[in-house]
Amino acid sequence: MDYTIYPNSDGDHQVRRDIARMIRRHELTRDRSLQVALGPSQIGIGCDRSLAYMVSVANGDEDRTGNTRNDPLPAIIGTAMHAWMEEAAAKDNMISSGVNGGSDRWKTEVEVSMRTPAGRIIPGSVDLWDEHTFTVIDHKVLGVSTLRRMKADGPGEQYHTQIQLYGYGMEMTHGYVPNAVALCLIPRNGTIGTIQYIEFPYDRDYAQRALARYDSIVSAQETRGWERIEAIPEDTRCRYCPVATDSCSEGLIYR
Repeated sequence: MDYTIYPNSDGDHQVRRDIARMIRRHELTRDRSLQVALGPSQIGIGCDRSLAYMVSVANGDEDRTGNTRNDPLPAIIGTAMHAWMEEAAAKDNMISSGVNGGSDRWKTEVEVSMRTPAGRIIPGSVDLWDEHTFTVIDHKVLGVSTLRRMKADGPGEQYHTQIQLYGYGMEMTHGYVPNAVALCLIPRNGTIGTIQYIEFPYDRDYAQRALARYDSIVSAQETRGWERIEAIPEDTRCRYCPVATDSCSEGLIYR
């Protein structure tokens, strides 16, 4: 059997490069990739400068389109898995209703919005709403190393803030007060048995404090510029700010 695997030490294959370019081009021109409005997934970022930089991008003051540092493939796989989970919920509703009768348990891609204290509107979309338990659930498709880290250290403030804001959005938009908010962590290269489920009590005050912080950072960005806002890197994987600091030696750019 005669074959060659690319890339290798001698170089790459043009077709492989063309396929990679095709994938990247399609991802960069999808509606979701072109969307710049900030939502709950960004508002929880712990670094004030990172968040202010993203506000600047959303306002059109910064151009991120030329950045190719971050590989889009994990996000593409995550998007595909979200679509699959939406189909799975619809099928489960259909089968359960046929067997047990009654209304659907699962609602998917529920559009929500919330208002900050200063009146800014934050849109979002809840992956899964459980009518039986009144739980907001957000799917995360993650690599094995990230899952191990989250199991050892917890989900971190960004994910916690995001899911609390989705809960707040359900209350503000649809009048449903969640009993709980949760993360469903699905491994990109694992098994069903390695899916993790992290549940938090719904905390309205926590969500409101996050929105107030967002207002203060937007105001600082408008008056001082994002470059002058203090950087508070959460860890060495910080990739939202093009300015190097003692903790962020490269100053990676948000994709």
